[in-house]
Amino acid sequence: MGLKCTDRMFLRRTLPLWLTLSLLSLTANAAPRPHTVQDLSYGEILYDYFREDYLSAITRLDLALKRNRLPHHAEEAELLHGSLLFSYGLYDEAKRIFDRLLSPDVDSAVRNQVWFHLARIRHRQGDAVAALDALNKVDNAELPVDLRGEAYQLRGRVLMDLGEYDAAVQWLMEPTHSDEWDDYARFNLGVALIRAGEVAEGRAYLSVLGEQARGDTESIALRDKANLALGYTALREKRGAMAAEYLRKVSLNGFAANPALLGLGWAEVADGHPSLALAPWAELSHKDISEPAVQESLLAIPYILIEAADYRQAEMRYQAAIDAFAAERRRLDRLAKTVRENSVADLLLAESDAGDDGQNWKSPPLPAAFRGEVWARLFSGNEFQSVLRDTRDLRFLADRLREWQKNIVAYKDMVALRRTAYRTRLPRVDDRLSHLDRDAAHRQRDAYAERLQQAENGTAALPSAEELDIEARLNKTGKLLSRYPGDGSLAEQREKLRLLNGVYRWRVNVDHKVRLWAVRKQLNALDQALAETDVRRQELEHARKQAVLGFNGYDDRIARLDATIKTLRTRVDRSIGLHENYLRDLILRDLDRQSMHLRSYEIQARFGLARIYDLAADNGGDSQ
Repeated sequence: MGLKCTDRMFLRRTLPLWLTLSLLSLTANAAPRPHTVQDLSYGEILYDYFREDYLSAITRLDLALKRNRLPHHAEEAELLHGSLLFSYGLYDEAKRIFDRLLSPDVDSAVRNQVWFHLARIRHRQGDAVAALDALNKVDNAELPVDLRGEAYQLRGRVLMDLGEYDAAVQWLMEPTHSDEWDDYARFNLGVALIRAGEVAEGRAYLSVLGEQARGDTESIALRDKANLALGYTALREKRGAMAAEYLRKVSLNGFAANPALLGLGWAEVADGHPSLALAPWAELSHKDISEPAVQESLLAIPYILIEAADYRQAEMRYQAAIDAFAAERRRLDRLAKTVRENSVADLLLAESDAGDDGQNWKSPPLPAAFRGEVWARLFSGNEFQSVLRDTRDLRFLADRLREWQKNIVAYKDMVALRRTAYRTRLPRVDDRLSHLDRDAAHRQRDAYAERLQQAENGTAALPSAEELDIEARLNKTGKLLSRYPGDGSLAEQREKLRLLNGVYRWRVNVDHKVRLWAVRKQLNALDQALAETDVRRQELEHARKQAVLGFNGYDDRIARLDATIKTLRTRVDRSIGLHENYLRDLILRDLDRQSMHLRSYEIQARFGLARIYDLAADNGGDSQ
């Protein structure tokens, strides 16, 4: 039993979707390789980079490059800067940096990496011709090992995007030199061979993937994708048995389960067993109506029932399909109303990690209303993901700006507090300064120096304070005795006074050199203290004069930062609004497309009902 008109329409509509290459995008950051860091600022940048604080790394890079703080790592820093901006989706800014690094005086190894990154940017922007032109300037052998696999894979994808399948096949035949990319290369090569007309050889490559036994999530997804492509390729060749063999290998709980079940039914039809198609389609018909494969199954089942002349069951199936399509259209209308009346970003980013700065972008889980293969196709597209990611980054920046706005208030309070403290302490400082008589201190010091000079000349002694007290008491006693010069009864006291004076003079003069050394040392210490006091006084006077100017400078800087933050907040808020409107338009456009698609299916179902009524009338009203 050959394929009929409806079968051929299904294949034309479905095959391009499932034979389209959609590899996982593994963004390769230009992670710096281990080496000696010669610039302190570059070490700080790498510290932020490797602890995944990418926004801080970019900020430090901007500042260090503008202030020429990276004399030994300027080119590496520019390359890292461009790569980080690329990872944030800032392709134009990254391209400007990479263009600057293409000057003749830049190291050839750096230029080689720059051309690779430019190729990534141009491919991401959809310019396959420019991407290929950049790749033609890349020497894969000179790239860092962690970039060679992606560069190899990128050229294969670009050639396929340009429709140059023969060239893609020739390129992908070369070894990847990267275990990480081997399976993707095999898949790309298989698809390229099929599109180049070498179906048997392409099937051989895809079959290797379809039989692999590794159980990790990525390998299972690639295996399912390979078997799905093989199955639909066999369907296109009208080889139903072969198609069924491949499609039965697809995981029942994977992303490809629904199209595999749908294709399996058509494989049975192509193999001349239409009744066997009802089992996979019946299983499929109980799944989520939003899935295109499920919608197809709702029309395919009554189609087969009509072929089997079971008009009553076909009628019931068509009516159930009409009701399901209408219900789904009403759900889409409600969803469109929700999208129009609410923030799209709030709907789509509700489960996103708010703590992540956004560089390692992982698309957040979709809300329940947007889950399913039809939405996955829209949301996984480069255009939608780029805008959604930009929206999330803008919201992250808006949060940062709000925090900085709060900090501005705190900075103002800090400056005001310091100014108040300055004004409060200044009178006390002035009072203490007024009691510091510098001239008197220096006169006293000069008197000490003169006394030391006299002692060195032998014209003065250097008694201690205790000895000066003893000298005063001896002098007082002498004056008292001098009042009674002729009194013989005081002769003993006069003799004792004479002896005590002698003892005193002996004590004062016996260690005269030691006393000279000690006083000279103390005088030197006094000179140092006076000099330090003079310096501190000058510094205090200078600080006193500069304090007010310092406060005024902070006021101006804080005011400028406040104005800058307000301007940035306005720009970011406006950009968030524009991005949300664009996302809303994309979703509403897709909702309208889905609704029109359902409407088309509903019309086909009604035509199917009309056909049943016509057939029943031709058979004399018998619709069993």
